[in-house]
Amino acid sequence: LTDYDGPISYYQYGMYTQAKKDFGKLTLTGSVRYDKSEFFDAVFTPRLGALYNISDNQNLRVSYQTGFRNPSTQGLFIGLDLGVAKLVGGAPNNPSRFSADYEVSVNGQAMGMPASITLTGDDAYANSYSVSSVQAFAAAAAAGNIDPSILQSSGADYVTPEEMVQFELGYRGKFLFDDHSVSSLIIDANVYKNDFKNFINTLQVITPLYGSISDGSAAAAIGNNDFDVWSIYTNADAEVASWGATIGMEAQVGSFDLAANYAKQVLEFD
Repeated sequence: LTDYDGPISYYQYGMYTQAKKDFGKLTLTGSVRYDKSEFFDAVFTPRLGALYNISDNQNLRVSYQTGFRNPSTQGLFIGLDLGVAKLVGGAPNNPSRFSADYEVSVNGQAMGMPASITLTGDDAYANSYSVSSVQAFAAAAAAGNIDPSILQSSGADYVTPEEMVQFELGYRGKFLFDDHSVSSLIIDANVYKNDFKNFINTLQVITPLYGSISDGSAAAAIGNNDFDVWSIYTNADAEVASWGATIGMEAQVGSFDLAANYAKQVLEFD
């Protein structure tokens, strides 16, 4: 972590309340959570749930809930040279605390650049190209087509909380058997779907040692191989969703208790 000059401290707190009401076989539950982090706006996340008792031993449940996930301590405050990339966290005041020194190429110095340059994590966020565009630029240059317009900004921003909306449907039943080797069977199954916004991940970017990506002058640094790879905590632009299902079974067979379960989860990026 970037705690070179002293401990890192920050605050976050939350509050939670819940209400429940029975309507015969139907039970409704509503809750809301309030969370506040030093670095982010306050968030309210409500949840609604319903439980319907089909019989004494069977019920159906359905729920709709919202949620969020703050970046981890590493996602906020990491600053680490991994060798293949510099990894930096996205707290507003963290990237400026992590720096790396570089030697400038002979061609770069011939352009009037100093022999050495220091980059900070802020450069990785504010002045970086996407990896794919740098690869495309290099391939075009190798074919004799040097076209700086191929280079595209990484578009990265400091990390923010991840948001989620979840829908879940479930069933639970207990079956009793007389005069059988299996005296009871419990089945618990559910299916769910999650939709994420601002999904937290790390993004590799190409940071030039000099020049600006906004006016195209940083293309010279790419051409002179004066750049480095940084890996930054940020939020995905892609739509991210997941869905899954679980089923569990418990059976009492004679004097033995047997249990089995199965779960499937799929994560989708669009």
